[in-house]
Amino acid sequence: MEQKIFFKSKDGLKLCGIWHIPNQPTNKAVILAHGLTVDKDEEGIFVELAELLKKKGFAVFRFDFRGHGESEGKSIDTTISGEVADIKSAINFVKKD
Repeated sequence: MEQKIFFKSKDGLKLCGIWHIPNQPTNKAVILAHGLTVDKDEEGIFVELAELLKKKGFAVFRFDFRGHGESEGKSIDTTISGEVADIKSAINFVKKD
């Protein structure tokens, strides 16, 4: 099952993520973080990887950093500190969900 969700970054931007949930309940999760010029799909590679990991019993969360894909922000404003904040927000979201 795939489920699109939105969550907030530390500084209030709306970030888009997709859960890949295995059929059996699990407490194992993987977060996939894309590179600079792509989005949460990583040109299809992350979709395939997420499905493969899901079949192995992992919940997988892939998301768009600020300024990429369906997340708020402009790619021109991308900074390392912003991406660090986004990955921390994703980790906190996954821990709570």
